[in-house]
Amino acid sequence: MSRFVVIGNPDNRRVSLFQAALHRLGLPPATVVPYLDLLSARQHLINIIQPGDIVRIESPGEDFAVERQFIALGAKRAIELEYEHGRLYYPRQWYQGFSTFLRAMQTSFENLRQAGTDFSVMNPPLNILTMFDKRHCHQLCQENNLPVPPSFSGIESYEQLREVMIQTGQRRVFVKLAYGSSASGVVAYEMDGRGIREQAHTSVELIYREGQAILYNSLKIRRY
Repeated sequence: MSRFVVIGNPDNRRVSLFQAALHRLGLPPATVVPYLDLLSARQHLINIIQPGDIVRIESPGEDFAVERQFIALGAKRAIELEYEHGRLYYPRQWYQGFSTFLRAMQTSFENLRQAGTDFSVMNPPLNILTMFDKRHCHQLCQENNLPVPPSFSGIESYEQLREVMIQTGQRRVFVKLAYGSSASGVVAYEMDGRGIREQAHTSVELIYREGQAILYNSLKIRRY
């Protein structure tokens, strides 16, 4: 019988749900390899994965220590960040760190296979990177003739977005983080044809602290 190996955060609800699914099927529980153990080099995949294993890479969410480590891989000073519930921290740097981690995992998988260890991966690391990069994922869908909504490329500012919307006659758009998942930071923005009246609906809470704008994910939809 194949053994399941889950790379994830032990207390993450998705890990718990996967373990419950295995139990319902009468299968033994998966071996859970914590992200923090791999990030700190306390464990190494080459010592864990065995022939015939099925590896699942689970969400790294719901653990601030893991989030901070990923951001630190993309921006070293991030290791000093303090936890604030729901706060959106540096998504681009997080993706850079997550990318570094997953590419190293891909290399470990390749080394294991070259050494003769035959195993399977439910969700390959490079596929996960594509899914978290919305621009790359959108482009890949277009190139393979999959239906996706049109998008504006090269938008660098709020003013530039409004200018393009006026030029194209587009009154409503979704604004999303380039790197992320679970609709984190998404904004439904609309304005009239002249750009005079505008509003945004979003699950993001905007707070100003000492003159700095700080964003938090919230379960409540807000209108600005």
